[in-house]
Amino acid sequence: MTRILFALCGLWLATACSQQASEQAAPKETATATDAPKSTPERPIVIIETDSGRIVTEFYPQVAPITCDSILSLVNQGFYNGLTFHRIVPGFVLQGGDPKGNGTGDAGFHIPAEFSSRPHVEGSLSMARAGDDINSSSCQFFVCLTTIPHLDGQYNLFGQVISGMEVAHKLERVPRGPMDRPVEPVYIRRMFENK
Repeated sequence: MTRILFALCGLWLATACSQQASEQAAPKETATATDAPKSTPERPIVIIETDSGRIVTEFYPQVAPITCDSILSLVNQGFYNGLTFHRIVPGFVLQGGDPKGNGTGDAGFHIPAEFSSRPHVEGSLSMARAGDDINSSSCQFFVCLTTIPHLDGQYNLFGQVISGMEVAHKLERVPRGPMDRPVEPVYIRRMFENK
């Protein structure tokens, strides 16, 4: 009887230690769809899912209504799923959302300039554009990796990262080649509204 009791205690102890070790070893995900706020028309919540984790963002429809409507429409069509962050500039931005993957693609339409007085701070979401044409934004966006005051009032700022900036900073450190393109693709596995 004593042997059975010791065997059961040993089995319980081994199981408990194994479970505790696996819980400690499992990476903690930054945000899940269940712990992120739910999207509302006044505060759309969009999650960018990458191989390095999730970046949870909120959009500002009161600041950039046309931009937010356009990007949300693309998000809800699955447009961004499988695209990449094709340009990563440490200490500056992660840029993605180009269907061509090289910085020259668009979604077949352009968004007019919707500049605001909101500053470009770490985690700001803003629209990329073609050179000096302020009305050339389409589907490409960038995430600011730091405060970038020279972009203020020059680009369509439409949202903010509310969780997962550590994921953005992890992506910031990937090896890059010419023109700040990642050596290995950095995929936007899925980009979805958290309804």
